[in-house]
Amino acid sequence: MDRGGVKADEVRPGDLTRTLTTEGPDPAWVDARPFRAHLRLLMAAGSLDPGELAVVLGLSTVGVRHLLEGRAGRPPRRISPSTARRLLLVRPDDVRGLRCALTPTGAVWEALRRLQAAGWSTAEVATAVGFGLPALAALEVDERCSRLLAVRLLGLARRLPGAVDDDLGPIRTAA
Repeated sequence: MDRGGVKADEVRPGDLTRTLTTEGPDPAWVDARPFRAHLRLLMAAGSLDPGELAVVLGLSTVGVRHLLEGRAGRPPRRISPSTARRLLLVRPDDVRGLRCALTPTGAVWEALRRLQAAGWSTAEVATAVGFGLPALAALEVDERCSRLLAVRLLGLARRLPGAVDDDLGPIRTAA
């Protein structure tokens, strides 16, 4: 039996938005299935793993993994309306555009330094994030970098033992 329920192509953002913006009291919880499908759609659109998607969404990696996988293979049936609204803020076009968008290198540079301090070579990091050595070297001198590089580096750094999702800082769009 498929507990995921809704397929990505069955998700209609307008339906989800309408559910969460109708007048009246906020529902205590909303069905998680369409939002789980939305996460999978975002991951596919941007070739992102759950940790990287968490960076994009501004959520914890644990929270995104829980919504996708649940506990003991049982995904949650409901999520809070505030989490649902946050998920709707990011569209597939947004994650497709990560490669073209720019972001300041501050938090990205810090993530690279943490990975290197944990024993990762620059070549290993480059391979893991799918960018070449020149892109990583440019972090030292450039003020901005690809937002996709930032998402992948921060997502990788979040996997380090003892890393806290929020201590690497948010990714901002460069002006």
